[in-house]
Amino acid sequence: SFVAATNGLQALICFTLPLAAGIGAELLFNCERKLLDRKNHVAWLAILGIVALSMFGFAMIDKIAGGVTAGYADAYSAYSAMHTWADNFLNFFNNWFSLVGVSVVAGDPIASADSVINVLRMAVAVVLLVAPIILLCRYPKIKSAALRSVLIGHFAVTACILFATVCGKLGGANWRLVPMLGTSVMVTYFAAIEFKNQAGVVLARIGCLIMAALIGMSALSGIGIASLDADTDRSNSWHTCARVLEEKGLKYGYANFWWAEIITMYSNGALEVANLYPDQKEPTKYNYQQPIDSYEDKETDRYFLLLTESEILKMKLWLNEQRQTGAIVDEFTIESDPYDLRGYKGEMVYVFVFADNIF
Repeated sequence: SFVAATNGLQALICFTLPLAAGIGAELLFNCERKLLDRKNHVAWLAILGIVALSMFGFAMIDKIAGGVTAGYADAYSAYSAMHTWADNFLNFFNNWFSLVGVSVVAGDPIASADSVINVLRMAVAVVLLVAPIILLCRYPKIKSAALRSVLIGHFAVTACILFATVCGKLGGANWRLVPMLGTSVMVTYFAAIEFKNQAGVVLARIGCLIMAALIGMSALSGIGIASLDADTDRSNSWHTCARVLEEKGLKYGYANFWWAEIITMYSNGALEVANLYPDQKEPTKYNYQQPIDSYEDKETDRYFLLLTESEILKMKLWLNEQRQTGAIVDEFTIESDPYDLRGYKGEMVYVFVFADNIF
């Protein structure tokens, strides 16, 4: 609990909360014993220990971090505007289905092999939402204390994530639902076993169907991973740009956030690309998730500026000024597979080489 708390609120919700909630629910809903019964003392001590260590760890964050802030995480630990809550709630289902692997765009044929796979994934996505609810309705009939604790822990995590998704800014990306998906898969698996072991034929068959759905989903994912080539996506825009820039002997440059980070990673650090603020009429520093000296002069006389098709239109006037003053010493285009990332779409990437640092 202490270690989890030093990693902030996210770790507390993902690890500490389900543990404390599971133990607490077992104490609260066990009508066979009084809350302060001697047999509950160990459980109460466990909860108090979890809370105390979590508070201590949380209080230590500032000292451990040494003034470093988690800007990205903090940006999503805030409320969204009230008028967006209804849309945020509806967007949850889009994120949930896409996280499970459903991929559908307007115009896709329903009668196709891909459609069959998508429908299977949709069915599993619904099962992962519904099965824990059904199991919760049968809570008094669950004999296993461990299963009851896991079930309550799942709903504790789910409640926090749904709150942050609807009333906060957590719904901006589907992967932020991963903790909820993880506990949901676990509880659904246990639900299948619980139903299968019941005396009733109907529940037993439902349990078998749920288990079959989980196995089928795992098989689909496994087949998809196994079918990937070792060099999958080596021809995409980011790999292509990294390769061409290295071949031309360039090392230091600038690009929008989504390209700068990826190219730096794909080149294994051979290229050091700093972030530019998006959608500007001229290059603007965006000092986010990168070394503090990213915009300082380097030991080189060749700095590159990489722009996508949409960016070059916005910087057209600024680029013409740089050409007229002789600041641009070389320019070339890189053609690759079509790209579509965070609003940047196209097939061409434009690179401008400067003799001096543009900042």
